[in-house]
Amino acid sequence: MTNQLFLTKKVYDAFNETINNGRKSVLPGDIVQNFREKNEPVGIWLVMRELTRLEELDLVQFDQETATWTLGQEKDFFEVIRNLK
Repeated sequence: MTNQLFLTKKVYDAFNETINNGRKSVLPGDIVQNFREKNEPVGIWLVMRELTRLEELDLVQFDQETATWTLGQEKDFFEVIRNLK
């Protein structure tokens, strides 16, 4: 797994952890906080970039009205990546 793909997966995992903790939608700051709690601080712009990548993969969706992110169709991350090739 490339470094880029590894980071995308980590952001996706943090996104899912936030959703699994009872949230229906996620803000980029929620993901930053998730990383901070694990003592792995990341910048908000990095998270935004990865959320955009996840949206392109149809794993998350952006709601323009609320400026929040929600899960896309339930798909396996690695299956989506394999299907890109």
